[in-house]
Amino acid sequence: MPAPAFDQIDVTLTEDRKSVLLYGYAGDQIYLQRVHQSETELDPDTVEVTEASKWRGRGKADGWLKL
Repeated sequence: MPAPAFDQIDVTLTEDRKSVLLYGYAGDQIYLQRVHQSETELDPDTVEVTEASKWRGRGKADGWLKL
């Protein structure tokens, strides 16, 4: 499925600090995509703040799962 026109895309580090998820919001619809899986823990501030645009850039148009 091609990506809808999102109003917002949030970058989130999972609780185990090893996966980076994107949450896309299009109106009242929410979409999810995992863009990174690591063997070691990642720093939440780096992932969610400093490098957020980098992670958004890794999203694939056809990789979104509608929740």
